[in-house]
Amino acid sequence: MLSKKEIIMKRLKGVSVPMITPFTPSYEIDEEGLRKNIKFLINSGIKEGQGFLLLLGTTGEFSNLTRDEARRIVSIGVDECKEKVPLVVGVNHGNISDAIEFGQYATAMEVDAILVRPPYYWGVPSEEMVLKHYTKIANETKANIIIYNRCLSYLVDLPVETIIKLSNMDQIVALKDGTPDFKKFDKTIKALSGKISCINGFGEIYEPYSLLMGADGFLSCPANFVPQYSLKLFSLARDGNFLGAEKIHRTMLPLLNTLFSGTYGQFIELTKHAMVTLGLAGGPVRDPLPSATKEQKSNIAQYLKELNVL
Repeated sequence: MLSKKEIIMKRLKGVSVPMITPFTPSYEIDEEGLRKNIKFLINSGIKEGQGFLLLLGTTGEFSNLTRDEARRIVSIGVDECKEKVPLVVGVNHGNISDAIEFGQYATAMEVDAILVRPPYYWGVPSEEMVLKHYTKIANETKANIIIYNRCLSYLVDLPVETIIKLSNMDQIVALKDGTPDFKKFDKTIKALSGKISCINGFGEIYEPYSLLMGADGFLSCPANFVPQYSLKLFSLARDGNFLGAEKIHRTMLPLLNTLFSGTYGQFIELTKHAMVTLGLAGGPVRDPLPSATKEQKSNIAQYLKELNVL
């Protein structure tokens, strides 16, 4: 019989979609738009075994939302995802008390897991600080926890040895790894095999190579609007057709290069622009995120045509 940890590990595989938070022209949350986007992803094939949804991540502009707005987004997500697709919620507050409070709320709403980053304000945190951080949140929320190793947002790139110690905790079920060190990621995957689910946090840029190394899935920002390509890449790689998966990678590469070009943060507005172009909900981004350029938006539209979705 599988343990509770093993059951949730099996659910957190495939294409991890960091959903945008759609806004109205007046910068209010577009609740109906959010429901529409979730339905679109579910109908496109994002489901247990092939992927899961993430709300309130970086792409979802979690840092630009009020506490009440974040709670409302979770409520909508649970309502739309329940028994249809695994749902993960970002709990990345700087204050550990706020993280615990919101983690308790998300757990009470019966989300599948919460995504938690290490302490980040105090420079490079010691291993003791990292272990204390996750242990306290685990003990007080009782949630399934995904470690968020996101080096772009803070100074720490969690050492493999620290991640191994965290993986031994019953409530740590997965790692979303955004390390820029691909060799280190390979070492991490091998060390954690069978212990927790390992998700490549750099997306299709690293695929199908991380899947070939043994990763269980990958983050995909473009899956917000072209999930069929991300799902096909994952499916081919899972079935051992890495040449076919690599062909999908090459097909997506021009889109990926434009999506993540320019100033960091522009990718959020570009993702929203692609979604609106395809009839999904997007809207503006909130300050102080940088705006995308007309050239970037034009290139996105061109690549959507080349992918035969526009």
